[in-house]
Amino acid sequence: MSVSLETLARTLADRKGLYFASDLFLKDGRPTPFFVNTGVFKTGASIAELGRLYAQRMVELSLNRGDQRVDVIFGPSYKASAIAQATAMMLEQDYSVDLRFEYDRKEAKVHGDASGKEKMFVMDAFFNYARILIVDDVASTAETKYEAVKKIQAVEKRTGKRLPIIGLLIGVDREQTTAVYDREVPTGLSDKALAEWKRAHVVLDARGEDALSAFTLKTGIPVYSIGGIRAIVDWLHKQNHPVFIDGRRQPINWERMGQFNQYMAKYGVERK
Repeated sequence: MSVSLETLARTLADRKGLYFASDLFLKDGRPTPFFVNTGVFKTGASIAELGRLYAQRMVELSLNRGDQRVDVIFGPSYKASAIAQATAMMLEQDYSVDLRFEYDRKEAKVHGDASGKEKMFVMDAFFNYARILIVDDVASTAETKYEAVKKIQAVEKRTGKRLPIIGLLIGVDREQTTAVYDREVPTGLSDKALAEWKRAHVVLDARGEDALSAFTLKTGIPVYSIGGIRAIVDWLHKQNHPVFIDGRRQPINWERMGQFNQYMAKYGVERK
């Protein structure tokens, strides 16, 4: 187990970034015994701590030098924007590696420095042949990752720049398949209406595809993570490290571990 993974497990548990409860649902409509929320990293100290983990993992993967060298760290809005900035700061502070960072807008800017054109990225950090690393917090369906790739490709098409994406680095890999629905997912619904539709039409116990493997297959972009959820939960269980369970900090007992293993056997995927 890498140092960054061990630190991530401890940090998530201590800050309630990982917790267990009996009434949780994923965005795709499926029930889940646990949830990962990096929104708890909302102070200067905590986001620096998270950024340090991403920076450390980049160094472990040699993404700071040689053929795998990164030029720009891109964090899709909203949560990953802070991750990209914090990672760049910790790379410079801990490893003297000074990289650009970038994040996108949900709606294109058309005024000020973007007058007469649509500007989808905030920092204007991309340059020709800039090697881009996408960072994000958690991966379940990879929908936001495809959107990020499309936005970068749109910049290439509009400007003529070559912007190779050399990887996707996520904090926690949920290591699970996508949801299956009993009919085609409708378009044009509000976020609330879509969430209600998914809860009503998800096929429980059905396994979709391995979202991250499919992402790499479709885009050619390798996916890295600081840690998979199995290794994180297993380490916390074996170390008797307390986690928030139904609102109270306590170790993961064998009953809760059994529920987690059953869930992963039903929806999980094995990583090599």
